[in-house]
Amino acid sequence: MVIINQIIMETLLITIVPSILILLFFVFSDRFKEPKKIIIITFLFGILITIPAGYLNDFILKTFETESELNNALLGGFFAGGLVEETLKFLVLYFYILKEKAFNEPMDAIVYGVCVSLGFSLMETIEWSKIYFDEYGENRAVAMAKIRSYSSNILHAGCGVIMGSILSKAFFQNKN
Repeated sequence: MVIINQIIMETLLITIVPSILILLFFVFSDRFKEPKKIIIITFLFGILITIPAGYLNDFILKTFETESELNNALLGGFFAGGLVEETLKFLVLYFYILKEKAFNEPMDAIVYGVCVSLGFSLMETIEWSKIYFDEYGENRAVAMAKIRSYSSNILHAGCGVIMGSILSKAFFQNKN
């Protein structure tokens, strides 16, 4: 029991620390600091949207899965993964961040895009680690956590930067 608790703690640290470090890098890179409350809420929204993302991804995969490997790869990688997840992250930015008074300069969209993306990535990595723990045991779960803690965080943060950049350009340069 003690060994399992130690492995769970190690896995949680492996998944949480990189997300927080990348988030802090972007937060502290902003010359005009954003309110901590909004950063935390945006990060939590990223965690929360993993719930509808899971259901939507499951629905897409179960509804449109075929015998074709190409079809299933497109479903999992593009439609169920990318399209659903990035749309949900964008909706957080659109319906929550754009209404905040603190959203007042171009870098803000990037910071908040990274916040929502890393919240999502964190929860997704924890979920994948749990799946691997249940199906394959602790060693594979720790390995999955290590791989995803970097690859998933970098991918999601990068998508947050791109989404924030586009949103920033649309909001601040094209107000008319």
